[in-house]
Amino acid sequence: MLNSARAPSRRGASAHQRRGSAPASAGVLGSTGARPRSRRRGFRLTAFTTAIAGAVAFAALTHWGANARQVRPVLDEADRLAELAGLGVRQVFLTGHRMTSDRDIFDALDLSNARSLLRFDSLAARARIEQLPWIKQAAITRIFPDSISVEVTEREAFAVWRTSDGEFLIDVTGRVLGPAPPSMRANLPRLVGEGAAREPSVIVSILAGFPELQARVEEVVRVAKRRWTLRLANGPEIHLPAGREIEALKTFTSNLAARHLLDGRVYAAIDLRSPDRIVVRPRHSDEQKTASRYGAQPSG
Repeated sequence: MLNSARAPSRRGASAHQRRGSAPASAGVLGSTGARPRSRRRGFRLTAFTTAIAGAVAFAALTHWGANARQVRPVLDEADRLAELAGLGVRQVFLTGHRMTSDRDIFDALDLSNARSLLRFDSLAARARIEQLPWIKQAAITRIFPDSISVEVTEREAFAVWRTSDGEFLIDVTGRVLGPAPPSMRANLPRLVGEGAAREPSVIVSILAGFPELQARVEEVVRVAKRRWTLRLANGPEIHLPAGREIEALKTFTSNLAARHLLDGRVYAAIDLRSPDRIVVRPRHSDEQKTASRYGAQPSG
């Protein structure tokens, strides 16, 4: 079993060390006195050679692991001998993680099935680590004789996605990173609804082209998985056309006469889906009024 400790030589790294582990020669020889150094070296060399031979035999007999189950006993014995030879995994150094716990990375390494560096499959371990929500990339290095270094790069939170199940952080690709803590919600765009997490950078980049309007956007709602509605703070909702968001917003924001429509005390919704007119819904009435897109004056 490995326990956590700080690595003194690497700032910000986590080191895990196997508890109660003694030098390989002490547990095997079991002597009451010191053995000659040459005999200990001879045993370690023999065990190491046997472990290497076992690894080669494993590759040959299993076609590089394709039939590993059939020769599992041979593999286990080679792993045991490699550990006795001093190649047992005793320390794991973790660096680069902030949002991912040591335990999650350690579990993904799956060292319970690899007692030595010879048997440890770094490619499979890297693939498992990169499946963790926050991990973008992982690099694993064997440090002989008994250590493993894991350096990860984490993803960055891009937006908050609100669903019926709660609020979640997502990255720029829409990958769900985990629940959104209150401390991280304030400065991130807020997307709502099914399908809103697909390519979130598209709508966010569109709004970035209209900074005055973007500053008032409280939430961006995905409607029917095909179009967006902007919910403004202390203002009306703005219904955007599917695929023509930039065109509609350019026309609306460039028309100074339409600015008064953003008064949330008067209007509940502004519909920009029609290419030749604006449809508005007053705050205290269900009656829809239309306005010329260019005159932007509601008519009865």
